Amino acid sequence: MNALFPLEIGRIDVVRGTNDPRFGMFNLAGNVSVETAQATGTYVTSRLQGGSFGTQEAQVLGGVTAGGFSQTLFAGARRSDGYRANSASDKWTASGKWFYTSDSARVRVGLIARTHRLDTDAPGYLTRDESRRTPQFSPAFSSTDGGSVDSDHGSLHLDVRQTATLVWSLKAYTQRFDRIRYVRFTAAGAQQERIEDERQTGAIATATWRPARLAAKQFVLTGGADVQQQRNEQFRFRTLERVRQATLRDFDFSLDNAGAFVQASGAPTDWLTLSAGIRADQLRGSFTNNLPAPSTLPILDYGTITQPKLSAGIRLNDRLSAYANYGRGFQIGTGPAAYGRSPLRASVNDGAEVGLVAQPTSAWSVRAGYWEQRASDEVRLRFDNSGDSENVGRTRRAGLDIESTLRVSNAVQFWVAGTSQRAELTEPGARNAAVKGNLLNHVPSWTVKYGAEWAPRAGITASAWAYAQGDYHLTQQNDRGRWGGMHTVNADVSWRWRAAAVGLGVANLFDRYMEYVWWDGAQTLHSPAAARALFLTLTLDR
Repeated sequence: MNALFPLEIGRIDVVRGTNDPRFGMFNLAGNVSVETAQATGTYVTSRLQGGSFGTQEAQVLGGVTAGGFSQTLFAGARRSDGYRANSASDKWTASGKWFYTSDSARVRVGLIARTHRLDTDAPGYLTRDESRRTPQFSPAFSSTDGGSVDSDHGSLHLDVRQTATLVWSLKAYTQRFDRIRYVRFTAAGAQQERIEDERQTGAIATATWRPARLAAKQFVLTGGADVQQQRNEQFRFRTLERVRQATLRDFDFSLDNAGAFVQASGAPTDWLTLSAGIRADQLRGSFTNNLPAPSTLPILDYGTITQPKLSAGIRLNDRLSAYANYGRGFQIGTGPAAYGRSPLRASVNDGAEVGLVAQPTSAWSVRAGYWEQRASDEVRLRFDNSGDSENVGRTRRAGLDIESTLRVSNAVQFWVAGTSQRAELTEPGARNAAVKGNLLNHVPSWTVKYGAEWAPRAGITASAWAYAQGDYHLTQQNDRGRWGGMHTVNADVSWRWRAAAVGLGVANLFDRYMEYVWWDGAQTLHSPAAARALFLTLTLDR
């Protein structure tokens, strides 16, 4: 997400739960798809922003459409001194989209390219007392912490309307992610240089068939297949002010994932819609630890991992409907945990949800749902600096979601979305029986988002929105207190005149203290979030 700037984002689709069959290893409990801007005319939009903590940002998005050809170009750069000492950052992104659509609109081909660079310092972690007294402080031992991220992406796209009822698409991609991080957590510890180099290539094919004779039943048959190859390297060095002293880790590993799915949906009656699908994934690869001498292990034999998906919708009346869904997702260990001859099973995540969608009036809508997700042998990263993972046992997450939107008038709208949840270890195994029934660490007990939008007249808009969450435990033992609760309010107002718009925004309006907290085995370590910040934005359209 860091590679994307706001001006470039066209829409974001969020699928919560496990009943989406399109993705396997990347759909443990849902997925997020970001669609970037696609030229539909000839235009240039520029945006400049400046504000607190020395923040400066420039974005330019341009598009050209001529006949069946479209070109979309974007460039963005941002720098900031950061709220805390030693937290300056610089990033830039450039991307291009080139697409051609045939005169008959039956065939569309395209190319997308993107490059991104992020350089950042890191202020390190504070003790509890330091975080309260001097939240902007950065300890001296973190003065050379920081790092960089480089990423490149290229993809080829082909969309074909084969017949009036059959469409299919094919995309092939290649991408790399190179990350370097220098980090020292405490004065007693040593600095580490952590390097992750990932190379990914893949292809995704999908087809959708809507048979004409079943059009009245809204029948749709969708199928797809995808493959991804990863070639990854991980290194860690003990360093002194970014000068290497010793090699701590040297991993090479491959991970190949192939999957396919099929899904059928339709409306047997005018009050019932049904959908059923299944997905299957297989994994291949090997892992080499080059220290002290090269030693290679095959990937664990996960076999074929099947994931059934079911959903139903019932229209009770014109203003009330009910829904239910079920699906399965999965995860495997990271790093060495996915390889070897000792069993570390894939964690299977079975999720289900039931709910109601109501529209009491034309201006008021409400959705309420109860959900559960039960994972067998949930996987988590070990906190012993080994890069390995472990199964923590069976877990259960359950919660209640509520969403509502109310339009008071054409000028005023309110919205709210909240979740109350409980995430617990239901069976950690005989060796960890003492933590049975404990809550999972770093999972808030509730989250809420709410806001209001106001457009008193043409060209003027104002909005305020807030995010809040409950606190969480830091350890599996639930013995280090609860931390992380927060509530922050943001607001902005904008005025548009012809092709120009000016906006004023405030983040953390009431200057609430917020932080991320974790337990390092001896003490709590704290990373304070930014205080109140003010930003001014100028947008020009041509």
